[in-house]
Amino acid sequence: MIKLSERPIMGYILIALGLIVIGFGITFGPKNFVDAQKFVEVRGLAEREVNSNYARWDITLAVNHGKKDLYHKQLEAAWKEMESFLVSSGFVATEFARSRISDSYEDEYEENGKVRRRIPVAQIQVNISTNKLNLIDAIVGWPKLRDGVEVKPGALNFFYTQLNDIKPDMLRE
Repeated sequence: MIKLSERPIMGYILIALGLIVIGFGITFGPKNFVDAQKFVEVRGLAEREVNSNYARWDITLAVNHGKKDLYHKQLEAAWKEMESFLVSSGFVATEFARSRISDSYEDEYEENGKVRRRIPVAQIQVNISTNKLNLIDAIVGWPKLRDGVEVKPGALNFFYTQLNDIKPDMLRE
């Protein structure tokens, strides 16, 4: 058996291969995860698996760098950028909305548990509701950080809203 300490190049090759595998997982993992959730199970007297036809997703835009006089401007700029991104991706204005900016504080603690400082935080909640499920893939890849504005994706929920259309067939089963 060859020891890695005798041939350090082997160790470097193994580390490089590991990083490549992790890179592929990070790149393709979120898309595969979203694709797997696009089915809903409809139950009643009969059960059927159907494609979802409606999605709802909440995304939070947040700034917490401590400069209270700047973060409203940063969030407004990030919202305008996100709004134009959503429209250019194919969404219409009625499919997404935002809440007003909310302010709060985050506490930064020392090792002994005392509050070191309070950091002002501002957030905008963006709600996306659509029946254009193919467009969801386009916004899953939207960057997580924009000029000091953190993008925090929330739960992505898929629904089936046309149960009455398939109910007669399901009752016959």
